[in-house]
Amino acid sequence: MPPMPVRPSSTSETPRVLSRLRLLETAEYGIGSDDWRLSAVFHRPGEMASHRLLVVFRGLTVCLAHPQCSKESNLWAALLGIAERLALVKQGESWKSSIPRNSNCDSLRQDKHSGKQSGVVPPSKSPRSPVLPPELLPHIFKFLPEQSDIHTCALVCRLWHRCAIPILYRTPNLLSVESTRCFLSLINQGANRTLWPYAEFVRRIHFPLPINGSLRGDNNNGCEMLRTAYTSLFRLVVLDRERSEGAAAHQLFFDLSARCSNLEAIEESFGMNNSAGLLTQTVLQNLLRSCRNVATLTYQVGIPPAQLTGACTLLLEFFEGEGQPIWRGISSDVIRGARSRVLEKCRMTLNRLSTCMFLEAQYLALSAQRLLDQYALMYYRGFAGATDLNLDFVVRAAEKEAKHPSIGVESKAPADADSIALVLQAVRLLFHQPMSHSMPEQPIIVTSFPTRAFLETALGIFPPSGINSETVELISEIIEQYERLDADQPEVDLWFRWFRDIVVWQRAGIEMEGVKELLRKSMARMEVFRGMQRRFGMVFID
Repeated sequence: MPPMPVRPSSTSETPRVLSRLRLLETAEYGIGSDDWRLSAVFHRPGEMASHRLLVVFRGLTVCLAHPQCSKESNLWAALLGIAERLALVKQGESWKSSIPRNSNCDSLRQDKHSGKQSGVVPPSKSPRSPVLPPELLPHIFKFLPEQSDIHTCALVCRLWHRCAIPILYRTPNLLSVESTRCFLSLINQGANRTLWPYAEFVRRIHFPLPINGSLRGDNNNGCEMLRTAYTSLFRLVVLDRERSEGAAAHQLFFDLSARCSNLEAIEESFGMNNSAGLLTQTVLQNLLRSCRNVATLTYQVGIPPAQLTGACTLLLEFFEGEGQPIWRGISSDVIRGARSRVLEKCRMTLNRLSTCMFLEAQYLALSAQRLLDQYALMYYRGFAGATDLNLDFVVRAAEKEAKHPSIGVESKAPADADSIALVLQAVRLLFHQPMSHSMPEQPIIVTSFPTRAFLETALGIFPPSGINSETVELISEIIEQYERLDADQPEVDLWFRWFRDIVVWQRAGIEMEGVKELLRKSMARMEVFRGMQRRFGMVFID
């Protein structure tokens, strides 16, 4: 992998830029006038504290249009940084609350981590040679099949710990959302705050099937069939869908690409069906490469990825026309010269951001398609299960209960009788009919429910019409009661298998709501970028 670019030094450029900024304070460019202050630009009379930002912004714009300043590398970074702060002010936030510069890109400096080991085990300085040379230990540890075995070796002694840590973090296996967040917190601390430069050891990151939880995030009773169609990476993206609108992709991808400079691939594993993620693997590889390009730009300009879109939008709005209040007192030639360079830089920046955005949207669409396939499989299984049900069995039980209402769920009948009563109770709950045993004072109705004609019509629809989450929870309790009974009736088993299909379908539908919301927001972000192309008349989406 080619080395990351090193940020250029501004020692020789700063005096020239400052000297030109001092010249801009003269009346020639109208810096001393008050008619273009923040109240005139943003129509916010109370925001006078950022007046100095506009002064510096105007000065940098004039410097950008100057022939001798056009190639100074730090000028664009300073201009974009001030645009980021002004964008926060425009949104009603204080520019002092901006994220610190280069907070996500410390690893791009290619530090040598003086005083720390980088995974290379030095030769032993002990006068007595050990039985096993320490240079061979890392090679031996690579043959251990499980990470738990490598972790055990790291706890043996200091020498083994020093040899095992680089192997342990070479291919981390992130099983859950919690482990992923802990890993991101570890690598975001930087190598100077941790015992080891953990981010440098990472080569590949595996996201397997989640061991528990759901796409809702508020319980651990997720649908097991859906859980075989998504990984812990997709679950993290779904649960963190409430991110900034200006973020082109999830912050996880930017953190991994910026911190883990040796990262080669992000992999998803689906157990025995690994072929399902081959196309997703290609998309993730391209997404990682695109996020690394954005991370390089982020380090150069010193702005977090989530703020780049807003900063570029504000710059394009400022240079949309020469009649903007901020340009009063500056000649048209200067504005046109700066505008051409700003448009070129913004086009390059927005191109990188839009590439990340579309690749993430493609990853989300592929993952959602696997979920929809499982969702459709649940539907067809439940629809086909209704055709195997014995209708006469339930109708006869309902007629018998109507003639002898004392025999119900609460009676001390054998297990088989109780299971039949539970079937009737579940059927009446599904189709919103009252229970006979819950109304002891009512007269006995000879016409029982359900009838065969009703069941033939109602079972032709899956799931039953009018079903809601409360009904499903009651059905789930009835299923638990049946599982505690020692009943042996094939007809009853078929009915409860169908009830389970209904419960699974309903819970899967609730989990899919988060996926639908995530896809809607992804489409909305793409429309924002397309709207910017139409508004400013520039093409930056490949």
